[in-house]
Amino acid sequence: AGFGSTPNDRNIFALLREHLKKRRKQAKELYRNHLSATDGKMDVGVLTKLVKELLPDVTAREIRHFVVMVDTDGDGRLTVKEFEDALKDARAMHGAVRAKRGGAGGNAEDDSAVAWEDVLFRLSAHLMEQASSVEAIFKQADADGSGYLDLSELTKLVRIMLPGVRDDELRYLMTNLVLIDPDGDGRVSLKELKEAVNSQA
Repeated sequence: AGFGSTPNDRNIFALLREHLKKRRKQAKELYRNHLSATDGKMDVGVLTKLVKELLPDVTAREIRHFVVMVDTDGDGRLTVKEFEDALKDARAMHGAVRAKRGGAGGNAEDDSAVAWEDVLFRLSAHLMEQASSVEAIFKQADADGSGYLDLSELTKLVRIMLPGVRDDELRYLMTNLVLIDPDGDGRVSLKELKEAVNSQA
């Protein structure tokens, strides 16, 4: 378990934005065909199919990362603007985190990346200072009692621990966690979460 990946991680968000720009007309048609007449939103499942169509070699791990990055509130639905903003944020964050870890594809000195670092320190402090309540919240979020949380459950946990956390901060936190997972199974234990956050903060 744990969260991250190998040094060869590709930035699927940059790839997706590039594909969508090249196929703008088709993308707009897809959006139009799948927007709900009720609330003007798309289902994340539809966007997942789009990702698989644009990137046929996309892995299950990359799909998990994609879903948690675009659907930060976990309701499974988003507007076209929310989707495109999420892709833009995620591309920049992936590059910033890779640069911070010594890889290519980002600028570690970017002002926004420096500002995003604060969420790591806040979460690290909360995990240390509120150890007993964090453990109780973690167990409550662990619906199947496996001792692990998946990415979606983890985002909900973070929102409880850090009320008022912004979507961009949550995406930056998730990017840090996803990029340090040795096996890419998309699950994390409380011990792994503490170790991961403390190593990044």
